[in-house]
Amino acid sequence: QVDYYINVLYYFELISNQNELTLKGRFINDPVINMSDKLKILKNIMVEQPIFQEIEDYILKYHKTPPIEEISGYISTYFLYSESTLTRRASTVKSWFDYYIENHVYGG
Repeated sequence: QVDYYINVLYYFELISNQNELTLKGRFINDPVINMSDKLKILKNIMVEQPIFQEIEDYILKYHKTPPIEEISGYISTYFLYSESTLTRRASTVKSWFDYYIENHVYGG
């Protein structure tokens, strides 16, 4: 489980191969930046990746996160996972974007 979250930090270039915060990671970790701004920054880092841009496009169009099945479809375009892993990853991604919506990262 820990490895999964470490890999997420690598994927979004928030930590280096030496497990140290990158410039992006240090910026987000800066105590001067409030949580609302940190969430916006994290969301912007995420949507730099095409897969997450597709999800954001859906949110901006429909004002809600896509269903897990649709997110699974986006993920399967970029990654080769088993069905069970796709569903788990999609559920996690949906939770992230639901959190952004609940915390007014989109439009509020």
